[in-house]
Amino acid sequence: MMSRVLLREQMAISEAKEAETYKTLTLDLFREIQEPLKLLYDQTVAVSKNFTSITREALRSDPKIVKTLRYCLAPVISQMRLGQLLGLGTTGGFEERGIIPTIGQADQLARWFNDYLDTARFQWLTRPDMSVAEREIAEIYAKLWTVSLQSNQNTATKYRTQRKEQQEKAIAMG
Repeated sequence: MMSRVLLREQMAISEAKEAETYKTLTLDLFREIQEPLKLLYDQTVAVSKNFTSITREALRSDPKIVKTLRYCLAPVISQMRLGQLLGLGTTGGFEERGIIPTIGQADQLARWFNDYLDTARFQWLTRPDMSVAEREIAEIYAKLWTVSLQSNQNTATKYRTQRKEQQEKAIAMG
């Protein structure tokens, strides 16, 4: 039988290993995830004319932008929740496979995105008097903010999945 002291020592070793695994895995995952999200953000900006034209046509022309647009809202909305609002299980088909939403779905999405767009983050939408320099800075920070939100959420999800798979593999190996 293991003594309390030995048990505490083993738990401390396990916690240290878990912390190291977390740091290593999450940093790598974050970097891996962030670059494609930056490109998707830029695509979203182009298709939506810098968030001034989030329309049915924009969403149908590039359904993958739904992912970025979900993170441009206040509050952010999950794939599942937004999908449920559309009568679907998820918006994953649009975001991951580029399935074109129906006209009705695209109209609902456009309405939702326009109603809940985070105007505090995208200040140029409500401040037409903003100078060019201020707007450039606002656009840089809006991109960093949005991509960071996405990257952090996606990293946490991927980490949990990988960690679960590692634990299941370790258990299976005995």
